[in-house]
Amino acid sequence: MITFPLGSRSRRKAHILKLCPPAFPRIVENEEFFLKMARGCGLEVNDAKIVYDRTGESGLLITRFDRVFENDREFPTKVHVEDGCQFLDRYPSSKYQISCQEIVDGIREFATAPMVETLRFLKLYAFSYIIGNGDLHAKNVSLWRSPTSGLVELAPAYDLLTTQAYKGLDQHMAMKLGAKDDEFRAKDFLSFGKRNGIPEPAITKMLKQLASKAQPWADKLDSIKLEPKDQNRVARCIRDRCKRLAR
Repeated sequence: MITFPLGSRSRRKAHILKLCPPAFPRIVENEEFFLKMARGCGLEVNDAKIVYDRTGESGLLITRFDRVFENDREFPTKVHVEDGCQFLDRYPSSKYQISCQEIVDGIREFATAPMVETLRFLKLYAFSYIIGNGDLHAKNVSLWRSPTSGLVELAPAYDLLTTQAYKGLDQHMAMKLGAKDDEFRAKDFLSFGKRNGIPEPAITKMLKQLASKAQPWADKLDSIKLEPKDQNRVARCIRDRCKRLAR
């Protein structure tokens, strides 16, 4: 995506504006839809909305969660956020080489409540698998010191979209869960959770609830206005993967 930082002193908010590159049509509508879907499935996500320029071109206006205006200060305070490459002390170019286990090891080291945040991360990963988001890499997962609780937690989810809409892209998951990056079933999450001390009932409940809430969204894809063949491919992906994870 093409991105620009934006400020709005009158509204006391900081934003990022994303624009569609020609190679990936409707990608801002794609991301806005799946951020809404994620919120509907119980994930915490950043706020975003579609805006248009005077020619009708669309952009995604994202409210930054890492900037907070306090009292009467003119400029926002930066919230301490580190993505997976940062809290693992890895170069940004390593973002596609980092595994789920490494992310969880970092969560265990830095998060205030590691088991809670590990389960939240697994929910984010499962959601990304359901929607066919092959771009959930280490820089798209962050920890932050919450400005409300003061705790080190998984930051709100961001950069959520389906890559299934664009043929020719590698559709495997960017981060491996165990030894796999595709064709997941509930047992893969249960096995990973067991190795990391997450109770099986907690993972089973999370997957069943997530699949139940996610499946109806396969019937709402019209709002993205993808090509019919691409929309059908995304819908099949969501329905099939919800069934896989709910068993």
